[in-house]
Amino acid sequence: MRSTIIEEMKELTAEILNKRGYTIENGTLREAGLGDANGLAVVSAIVDMAGGGTCTVGDLTAGQFLDKDIRGTRYGCEVMLWLMAVVGVNHSSEIGGQYVRVAFDKDGHATCIGHIVKNIWLNFKMLAAGIRAEDDIKMESV
Repeated sequence: MRSTIIEEMKELTAEILNKRGYTIENGTLREAGLGDANGLAVVSAIVDMAGGGTCTVGDLTAGQFLDKDIRGTRYGCEVMLWLMAVVGVNHSSEIGGQYVRVAFDKDGHATCIGHIVKNIWLNFKMLAAGIRAEDDIKMESV
């Protein structure tokens, strides 16, 4: 069962994001994936913006690297699958070079990546919250 948060994310459009105060800019997705940040596994996407500069979208914890005890989360895998679907590729190695739109919130933080033409969006924070909600639902039903 998908959480209502993830269902809401599926309904995002550029128009809805604009009404919520987001600014949308075009860019080229340089790369996306999992990385080690001081022992934490983070998932992020790096975008070269059309107007110049680079931004990172995501940077959310997806696990831990603790010596020989590596722990991942469902989020790391799902964000990559969603990102592939949003940009329209079949393999993560094809992500680099794809044209995308990036939505910046009122504080200037890049939180969403969208397909360059289609109104398909990935909101990293909404996906993380939706997965947490789904996990809580599963725990309650045990």
